[in-house]
Amino acid sequence: MASRDLLCYACADIFGSAYDLTKREILPINHTKWTFLASVKEGCRLCKVICQSLYGWIYVQSRQRTPRDTGVIDVPDDLLLRCSFDTAFRNPDERSDKFAKLLSVEVKKGTTLQIHHVLQQYNLSIRMNVWNESAPDKQVSLIIHPLLRLSISALAAPMNADILLAGSLEALMQSKLTEQDQTASEENFELISRWLKNCKENHACATFKDTQPAWSPSRLVDVSGTVPRLVDTSSLGLKVPYLALSHCWGGHKVIKTTMEVLNKFKVAGIPPEKCTATFNDAFQITRRLGHQYIWIDSLCIIQDSAEDWSEEARSMSSVYGYSTLNLIAAHARDGRDGCFKKRDIHSVRPCLVPNPFRPVANESFIVYPMRMDKIYNEQVRNSPIYRRAWILQERLLSPRSVYFGKEQIFWACGEMEACEAFPSGANYVPTRPHNEVSIDKRGVQQLLNPRVRMAQGEAQGIAESWARIVKMYSSSELTFPADKLYGLSGIAERVQGHIGGEYLAGLWKNTPEAFLWSLLWFVDSHDKGRSRPPAYRAPSWTWTSVDGTIELTTPDPAWRQRQAAIRAKVSFEPAWQVKLVSASTEKTANYGMVTGGMLVVTGSFKTAQLRLISEEDVFGYEFFDAELFGPCFTGQTEAPLDKLCSCHIDVPSEIENMTVVTCLPIVEEKEQRDGHLTGLSRSHGLILQVTPNDPKKHMRIGHFATSLARDRKWLSKGEEQLFLIV
Repeated sequence: MASRDLLCYACADIFGSAYDLTKREILPINHTKWTFLASVKEGCRLCKVICQSLYGWIYVQSRQRTPRDTGVIDVPDDLLLRCSFDTAFRNPDERSDKFAKLLSVEVKKGTTLQIHHVLQQYNLSIRMNVWNESAPDKQVSLIIHPLLRLSISALAAPMNADILLAGSLEALMQSKLTEQDQTASEENFELISRWLKNCKENHACATFKDTQPAWSPSRLVDVSGTVPRLVDTSSLGLKVPYLALSHCWGGHKVIKTTMEVLNKFKVAGIPPEKCTATFNDAFQITRRLGHQYIWIDSLCIIQDSAEDWSEEARSMSSVYGYSTLNLIAAHARDGRDGCFKKRDIHSVRPCLVPNPFRPVANESFIVYPMRMDKIYNEQVRNSPIYRRAWILQERLLSPRSVYFGKEQIFWACGEMEACEAFPSGANYVPTRPHNEVSIDKRGVQQLLNPRVRMAQGEAQGIAESWARIVKMYSSSELTFPADKLYGLSGIAERVQGHIGGEYLAGLWKNTPEAFLWSLLWFVDSHDKGRSRPPAYRAPSWTWTSVDGTIELTTPDPAWRQRQAAIRAKVSFEPAWQVKLVSASTEKTANYGMVTGGMLVVTGSFKTAQLRLISEEDVFGYEFFDAELFGPCFTGQTEAPLDKLCSCHIDVPSEIENMTVVTCLPIVEEKEQRDGHLTGLSRSHGLILQVTPNDPKKHMRIGHFATSLARDRKWLSKGEEQLFLIV
């Protein structure tokens, strides 16, 4: 093993002479299959990155052993590794050839800081391409970037906060690697502290002021002593900064505050030996970050008091919104797993290599092992906690979060996403747009930040941001279906405080037109678990009445792109004679459970039958009108049957084939060019059915859409009626 930067001799040879970007030279990596595998095992950092990228392997330790974990690697016997360096634009449609010469000159004479500036200025990235000559169709492109070790002279020059942060964090992540075999390392606590400091000083993403919080939860856990102690915040006098914990309870027993032990936890403290590993780790994190207080649900809410639970549940948006930092035990299935994990640090941290363009002893480049979006998807999106519905509002409402994954930690605030592999943020290294990652908070920030909403277009920005939140929430798991509205109540309360409007069990009534459009939600047909709960939860016209992944219909982005390309204008208008008379819900709490609701609409309707065409399609049904197409479908007909519209049914198991339904058009999309209609239009509407107990009322069972002139002509010939939809 070569001593410099933990590279084997074959990898070190790559950097033995200056590489010319304009010539696109091909360099050998002098390994056979067996020397390559031995180098991976012995710890060559670049070999590990190449192995992981080409053959999908990275050594990790876990309780469940898989081929990935045990080091079974499918490396071909005829291995002939080759590599080259080139440049790429962030936008793949642009060519970087014209900048290769400019960059080639810069990398030969410039410092790493100057090279960084050139890459940022032209939105370029430098790639190290690696492939097996015996199978050249399989190639990986690794992003490499100069490591910023800022000198005294550089620090004396004007420097923005991002450069200073990057210079310190990238160097921090390369220090004392042999001592960072778990996520509880000193360097990680220093990393979190710097992320937090940077956010407070340079970001505008904090929902509330950090210096003097205006609110505190009823109770907090004081970790300043040897034994944690429950405290009433009313006794503290001043409002205090605190952290908050998000965790999965799982099937393991969790220590809880009850009426019986409430005073004991306040006086004698909370026995550490009875706390889960996750709780004890959270106490340690709080202390090491220099804080005294943390909020944990099972300890700060009296679990056997319905009154206290109800009161505290209404404060969830404030509990997380006013916290300084949200600690998320992402990888832990239950309290036994804790926050921290052992890992192979060389498979986590970026690989340090010599400058490939100018062999200078004190200059290095970083080879990134994976794209950040891929790392995030593996360790956060696929983590147990990400699937829990209650956790969504905790991680979205907190101004900042730290995720403790199975191999590394992640940072998320309204302006930056980062991890140990990308400590300076996902956007610090220019990569293509599909490599970017946004760890959820930006959708909420778009709802809470007036400047962002105005930049997007007020109504459109609100609709699209809320749609993302609804899809994330509805695809998550709830232990008790009755909690559907409670689990979203904190987000709804916070959003309403910024955008106004009336909240109706999952939908927003800001303007009649926007509300009519929001009625056109649908359940993802690929979600096999879609159903309607046995107990009443919400009116049929709102998505919270069903279980399944919900797509809120918003004006089609493809139409907006086409509109911009041909300089056309798309308007969204109420359909034929449709008018919203009123919409209301009967509430037990402002954002919680509802006991009833009524939507009153007047509009032109048509009656038809529903015919199944595909159980796999999003629009798996169609309308059949016996008057238009001949005898009613009986299953044996000689003439081919034509169809009307494309229909999506909320819960197919509730509907029999050829059921008679009411079709109520709701919204029309009309395209205009130079002040004239182009003839391209779409109609969207609700599919209704008479309720079993009251023939004067209807319930929603689905929605339809069509752009065919024939279908729209059929819809336009309907009768006008007032509908009471429950």
